[in-house]
Amino acid sequence: MPQMHSLSSLFARKLQQGNEEDSRILVPIVAREPVPLERGKPSLAHLPDHVVRRIFSFVQESSAEDILTVASLSSYLYAHARYVQHRVVHIDLNENTQARKRLDLIACHGLLPAIRMLKVSGGDHRELGDCENILIRLAGMLPDMTGLRDLDWNVGENTVVPIPVSVLEPLPSHLRLHTSVICEETSESHAEAREFLVRLVNNRNLFTLSVRVWYIIERECLRTMQALRNVLLSCPNLVRLPRVNVCYPSRPPHGIVEGPGSRSLYCGLGLSGGEKPSALKELGVEFYPWGHKAIHSYDMYAVGYPEEGSELEYWAETFDWSRLRRLNIIPNELASLIILKLTNLKEMVVSDRCYPWDKTVFLNEVPSTLESLTIPSWDHVGFKPDSIIRNSTHLRKLEVHRVDQMPYHFMTDQDLAQLCNGLPYLEELAIDMNRDDNANDWPYGALDAIARFPRLRTIELWFKLGHGRDPAPTPFITVPTARRLFSYLRGRSKSIQRLILHSGAPPSMIYTGIYTWDKPYWAMQNSVTLVCSMVYEGNAKEGAVSVTCPSLSNELNKKLDRLSRGDGDRIALADLDVKELPLKTALDGPLTMAEWDDWRHHMWIRQRKAHREQTTTLGRFIIRPSRLVWEKLKKGASIQ
Repeated sequence: MPQMHSLSSLFARKLQQGNEEDSRILVPIVAREPVPLERGKPSLAHLPDHVVRRIFSFVQESSAEDILTVASLSSYLYAHARYVQHRVVHIDLNENTQARKRLDLIACHGLLPAIRMLKVSGGDHRELGDCENILIRLAGMLPDMTGLRDLDWNVGENTVVPIPVSVLEPLPSHLRLHTSVICEETSESHAEAREFLVRLVNNRNLFTLSVRVWYIIERECLRTMQALRNVLLSCPNLVRLPRVNVCYPSRPPHGIVEGPGSRSLYCGLGLSGGEKPSALKELGVEFYPWGHKAIHSYDMYAVGYPEEGSELEYWAETFDWSRLRRLNIIPNELASLIILKLTNLKEMVVSDRCYPWDKTVFLNEVPSTLESLTIPSWDHVGFKPDSIIRNSTHLRKLEVHRVDQMPYHFMTDQDLAQLCNGLPYLEELAIDMNRDDNANDWPYGALDAIARFPRLRTIELWFKLGHGRDPAPTPFITVPTARRLFSYLRGRSKSIQRLILHSGAPPSMIYTGIYTWDKPYWAMQNSVTLVCSMVYEGNAKEGAVSVTCPSLSNELNKKLDRLSRGDGDRIALADLDVKELPLKTALDGPLTMAEWDDWRHHMWIRQRKAHREQTTTLGRFIIRPSRLVWEKLKKGASIQ
């Protein structure tokens, strides 16, 4: 009987665990007055608070681990470290419990004035549930966020969730609002998008707006685009349109071979008569129904277009391009029309997803010098570095990378040598790289060329992974090999502080030729990213190499480090869940297709068991409590 009594007590405690966690009382840590270690000598205690926080900001940027160490030294340092850590706060509405606890912590420790940027994301527009309570509480906290400068609102995955009036109306005039309009092809979704856009008209806080509008009926799309047009023309501080995507949906049941036919009605913004938005600082246009004057009776997007000529020409001639600093993706025709007007362009980030065009002429003729350049492939500059080297005096970041799709175009060792000689101030280099297939080894010639860049601090390399049908290319990207490659580069250049290695770059969705596939597939779940950096302990001049995996939590990264050094037992493949799978790929490389199929089968079995535990009476009251008790007993036995 005593044994049964203890088990029932354990059941009761487990059933009440959630309520007990929510009822915990947070006690603020009161910062005591700092006392210098040696009177009469300079001390951190003598500095004003804003100077201490400025110093801690540099510590936070250089190493998140170091700021945690600083916070543990005293209540005074803890208060300042926590203040700096909350400059940027992210509230994920998909994680309700975590979001509530985050807000509790911020309120308890008086950190609301510390927040400079607030990011709100997640949430489903039809099932907000407890999110509404979180948003109500967040709205009540906004007036006390006296240091808030930016509000990033991107709530909703497939359709827009409007910013509540209680959040939108009291925003101070100096705050910048960054948000997006997302709608599916349904009439209901378009109506919700228009409702949100109406709220944004004449909003002086709106600074950034991304647009993704899917449509099937042109007239429905036209009504939504007219609402967007009113926002563009009425918001004086709206200067960033990083992504404009207005197109026919390309996912099941709709395929990329479907779309508007000939004589389709015009359904764009319809700017005319000199109408234009404020002078833009950023622009990216992926897909858009460009209008034009009808030439033939079957022309697409001609019926209903209000201007003479083409919409591309209207944008080029009417918009103010003199302040554009960042150019994302735009059609080649528009780029050629505005090239000489881009006198302030500093960043160019383009991909080949929508408009694959040669960037050589553009880079040679643009009147400004770039500080950052991202292109999808080496063939986009004609396999020659000359047009890139033209920006030698200002270019600090160069990225040449595309998602894992054929064909591959890699830089040669000679190309890298030319870039090294022509870009003396380059600090970040990110490129696709091929293994040495002849030697079945790493491309040490290319690595030597990269190490010769005089000011390079960050290197990012993508290596092919394949698609699982054939054996994955070797050698694999693993924690041990990442340490060796980073040490190799550091041995040739001490300025290199960070190395990011990718095994593959699978797209988030696959275009099958009929429709897009966005479910997990072999390459997506076997790709791994490892980040190598230098960690310095105390006053040590020689740092240690740290290797982490961004897709793993802090706890799992610590476990990854221990396992990579041979400390501890590995988890069997069949027992790994989706979040733990990168442990296996980071240690041993990608799974074979047979191993992956076997792992998915075990995952399916576990998901079915979990579903039964949650949905059946037997599962909820017998199976699940018994399993939790057994796991707790096993954990206690292992500790003893």
